[in-house]
Amino acid sequence: MKKPSPFIAYFAFIILGMPFGLLNIAWTYIQEDFDLPLSALGVLMTIGTTGHLITAFASGRIIGRAGAGTFLLAGSALGTLGLLGVAVAPGWGLLLITIFIASLGGGVLDAGLNTVISARFAVRHMNWLHACFGIGMTLGPRIVTVTVETLDQSWRWSYAAVMVLQVLLTIMLLVTRHTWTIQADENSNEAGSAQAPARMTETLAVPTVILGFLLFAAYGGAEIGTGQLANTLLVKGRDLDANVASAWISLYWGSFTVVRILIGVAANRVSNQRLLRASMIGSVVGVALLWLHVANFFDMVGLMIMGASFASIFPTLTAETPGRVGLRHAPNAVGVQIGMAGVGGALLPAVATAVAEQTGLEAIALLLLLNVVLFVALYEFMRRRPVQPGKSEYTVGVPGKINI
Repeated sequence: MKKPSPFIAYFAFIILGMPFGLLNIAWTYIQEDFDLPLSALGVLMTIGTTGHLITAFASGRIIGRAGAGTFLLAGSALGTLGLLGVAVAPGWGLLLITIFIASLGGGVLDAGLNTVISARFAVRHMNWLHACFGIGMTLGPRIVTVTVETLDQSWRWSYAAVMVLQVLLTIMLLVTRHTWTIQADENSNEAGSAQAPARMTETLAVPTVILGFLLFAAYGGAEIGTGQLANTLLVKGRDLDANVASAWISLYWGSFTVVRILIGVAANRVSNQRLLRASMIGSVVGVALLWLHVANFFDMVGLMIMGASFASIFPTLTAETPGRVGLRHAPNAVGVQIGMAGVGGALLPAVATAVAEQTGLEAIALLLLLNVVLFVALYEFMRRRPVQPGKSEYTVGVPGKINI
């Protein structure tokens, strides 16, 4: 069967990243519009994560029954509906409902595309896929800033603009629906063959799967939490100009994106372990600079180092999932790993904002530091665990390398 176009997947991930980037800046205006406390951000992100997590847990089973193409099409349609709702929601309650709908759709696209790309494409495509997410995250803050500060329009128009792009994606997925399969043979796992995805209960019995869930939750807290909390820390906690803070957050996501692109282009001779180890060290250095707050310049440098260091972690660990847990478990494992990253991304801002309201906004930087140390420790522990039997059967290219 014909391979799906990776360019559609790239476009989808740009769109997936945009709402996260929008919220990094739009939250300030949402909070003012609905007269909300800072801790309400935790409520919003928890609602969004719940939708993401539901689809993550269900993704393997639904893909096995309905096929990846139908799954992705439904997710894009849900995302369109959710974004429209966010753009027009008149009250806080309705905004939360529409955020939930949008997160259901985003979770479907996230889990479905990661599953297909990790199974059918070389690892370079996984890095480029997640680089496109970074592009969306980079564009998001600037879209809100231009909409509100330059065009003097409501933050809602930024969500409406992304909704238009989501409509285009839905049309693309409708036209190419039958190409989106996990294996090249159309009579393979999605048709109910012996390689059909495992039951979730079977997947949860694999020790490396559970450890992977914890690692992705900690990583999600670091990546998403930094992007979401940095604006509050810099503007409200350290009196930085809002436009400057927006530019710095764009630099965080920009360095994140550029490094992902470079890895996809030139990392075929780099050991996964060395790449991940360097990324872990860089993450600690970057967050330490942000926490120490020696000067505003070093805050910016710290954010850029963090973005560059985070770049390789998620796509490399995700691409290795079929080899780490086996192809039968991959749809379940990839879906839930993505969901757990969302859980971490919601949990850290919820905890950090609650603590910051009681102790001061500098608590945000300290909690970001502790979270990074946690995911580094979890990675080191997982690295010393025995690999799931059968790894070599499923590893793409040369084991232990990122192959192009």
